[in-house]
Order: sequence, then structure tokens, then C-alpha cells
Amino acid sequence: MMDWNGIVEGTSAGVAAALLLGLFAIFRGHIRNLILRWGIRRRFRFLGFGGDLEGATIGVVNHLSRGFRIREATIVTRSTEYRLNPTSEITTSFKQQHPKFTRKQKKLAKLGQPIHLRSTVMFIKQLKPDNAFDEFLEVSPFTERTFSLPTLVASQIQDPIEGIRFVVEYDNYTGGVDIMNVYSTESVKNVQDTIDRLVEMSKRAPGIKTTQKSRTDSSQKSANVPLPASFAPSSRPAKRATFHLPTGVKIEISDFSKTLGDLIRIAREEIGDLRIIPQNFGIGGDFFFVNSSTGSLIDNSVALHRPLSTLFVHDGNQLELRYCQPDPEPDGTILNPMYGVTKFVK
Repeated sequence: MMDWNGIVEGTSAGVAAALLLGLFAIFRGHIRNLILRWGIRRRFRFLGFGGDLEGATIGVVNHLSRGFRIREATIVTRSTEYRLNPTSEITTSFKQQHPKFTRKQKKLAKLGQPIHLRSTVMFIKQLKPDNAFDEFLEVSPFTERTFSLPTLVASQIQDPIEGIRFVVEYDNYTGGVDIMNVYSTESVKNVQDTIDRLVEMSKRAPGIKTTQKSRTDSSQKSANVPLPASFAPSSRPAKRATFHLPTGVKIEISDFSKTLGDLIRIAREEIGDLRIIPQNFGIGGDFFFVNSSTGSLIDNSVALHRPLSTLFVHDGNQLELRYCQPDPEPDGTILNPMYGVTKFVK
């Protein structure tokens, strides 16, 4: 005789288990989507900034294992939104991009001995024209993409900047496509300062005053000597640090929102040494930076988009570009490139 009660109970238990598994799969997918959405939003809290005579630049870094697409990027003021143009530059960027110092390496550095590391910075150019929004800008995992704001557009911004708005599209974990507005306000001051400086620079058509051993970012004009784009005069009083080059040239820095990438570009333009490129930055390459006022080493363990203000650079500090293999001194001796270094910037 069949046990109908057992059959019904078994069927009920199977149906209940299937429902629970289905609900778990649904909720798991939604939870993963929520975490992904939060992670993408967080990426826009850490933007990189730069600028030159052509315009300002804003970099978006993706340290997630999934990519996303930016449909539109605009600077928002009270009355108007100003569209940012995507550029073709793609830069590798991830948290563990550069190896940390081992205990032995730290000990050698404190003793003034050179440390040899291998740089992992690489640059890839996309075959796409700049300043064109003919497709959405793909921000692949562990890369940085850059937007630009031309000087002509920046000069038309009259109202204070309230934020930067991004329209972001991404593939979710449940097989669909989501889209959202991301409104970044954390970097408003950096954007405003960059644009103010850019507009002031374009109005003044600045020059630069030089001597045999020094250079300053004065607004006084000097014949046939252009101002380095990264260190234009500011429209408001600022603290100052001094950037020393191996040639003896000194550059006064009055804008601590400038990045390590800006220092590399300015040094290359001033010295004319083709080795001074991001790929060769770090004590495992050809050159590195030192804050000699604090004895702090700044090398390829620090991202190039980091502003000087986040690298513990203060008013009156002396920054130096040093070669890993320096030229001999006038008396024939070779100065240890790690002299004075007692700590590391992270």
C-alpha cells in the first residue's frame, strides 16, 4: 500500500528547497549588484587632476575587477553644465602596481645604499581621436582614463563649480545593464583651483624670469623663455616649495595640487633628458624624487596622479629629482643618490 503522506511530505520538502535555492540565487545576485554599484560610485571619489596651456584634465581610476562605461561627463555650476571631452590615453593603475619595500630594502635605504626595483608602469594609446564622444568611454579593470576641458571652455565658466556629474553604464551580475548618475563633490576645490589657474594663465600670457641657476613662476615676461605649463602663476596667494633639478635649476612651486606626473613632465622639458618618463620613474629605473627637507623618498610605490598636497609637501620644502646613477661631482666623487633619505612616502 502506498504511503501518500510520505509522498506529499517529500514533494513539499523538494518544492520548498527549490524555492529557497531560487530565492538565495536571486538575493545573491541583487546583493552583488548593490556591492558593485557602491564600488563604482566610490571610484569617482578619487579623481586625478592636471592642466597645461591647452586645458585641464580629469582622470578616472578603476581598481575594480569589472569595467564600466562613461556615457557623459560634465562640470556642473548653478546655471550650466560644461561637457568634458574624453582623451585616448589609457594608463595602467592598480593598488599593488608597485612592490612594497622589504625590511632589508628599508634597512639599506636608511644606510644610504641604493635599492634596485623594477618599474611596472606602462602606457597604452587607444586608436581613437581625442575630443570625440562618438562612443562611450570604456574604463577597463585596473586602468585610468582621462577627460579634458579646453581652455576656451574653461574661460566661459563664471559661476562657482558645484560638482562633476558622470553618466555611468555597467553590466550587472544578473545579466542586465544598469545606468546611473554619479555626482562627485569631493574634488570640487581641486577642479575650481585648476580652472582658475588655467584661466589666469591664459589671460596673462605669462612668461618666466630665469637666472643661470634658478627659475621662478613669476608673472614677469622674459624674452623667448616660455613658462612651464604645470607651474603657472596662481591668482591667489599660495604656499611655496622649491623643485631642484640636477642641472642646478630651481623651480618654485606655488600649487600643491600638482601631481608627480606634472613634475616628471616639467623636468623632462627643462632638462631635455629623454629618460625622464613615467616608465623610468623609481629607484629601480633612472630617477626618483626626494623631499630633502623631511628626508622622504618618493618613488614608484606612489601613483603618478597623487597631488603634492597628499605627499606631505609643505611650505618651504625642498624637492629634488635625483638620478639613480648620478654624474660625478667636480672633484670626481660620485654622490650616493640616497643621501639624506630616512623615510618613505606611501
